Amino acid sequence: MSENANNETLNESVTNEKKDLTLEQKVENFKLETKGEDSASEAELEKVLKKKNELLNEKKKAQMQNKQLMDELTNLRTAMARQEQEKLEQNQEYKTLWERTADELKKEKEDRLSLERNIVKNQKRKSFDRELGKSLSKERYYDFVNFDDIIVEADGTVNSDSVRYAVNLFRENYRELVPQTNAPRVGSEAPSNTGVIKTTRGVNELNRADRSNLKRRLLTKS
Repeated sequence: MSENANNETLNESVTNEKKDLTLEQKVENFKLETKGEDSASEAELEKVLKKKNELLNEKKKAQMQNKQLMDELTNLRTAMARQEQEKLEQNQEYKTLWERTADELKKEKEDRLSLERNIVKNQKRKSFDRELGKSLSKERYYDFVNFDDIIVEADGTVNSDSVRYAVNLFRENYRELVPQTNAPRVGSEAPSNTGVIKTTRGVNELNRADRSNLKRRLLTKS
């Protein structure tokens, strides 16, 4: 009786040990399985983080490229604006230079014409004084002389008939301004062959047509 009890106790102990081994094996197996899953999760997480870093790097690179393009575009716009400004300034300088040159040429032309007019007027005045026999006593008296009646030929010589015509008209209109000379006076006592055309009207009373007719008669008179 006692032996059977011992055997039963031994068998129960062995059974319990087997149970314990089976439980420990299950725990170990669970740990191994869990470890495998954790390793897979870590690998997946590492892969995700790596992809994230790659995307961040690409984003940063794209931002840098975009900034570089924007800087280049800004520099290009600045350069174009500077070139346009320089072009406008250059055109303005050309315009100013052209206007200045045109003004200088115009002034030179006016000065040349004025000089030519003065030379011609001096020629006419000398011819007038020579025909009159003496210079007028005062400079302002020459303002009453119609120098337009005196003709200067293309070769620069003064037409003597036109000078006599101008002197005659001056004598008739401004007799009191004519200096006293020994030359014969133009009028009823003057010789008929002097070539002077008489007129009963002063130069201020002659219209353009009459003056032209007088000049034509004077120049065509033999």
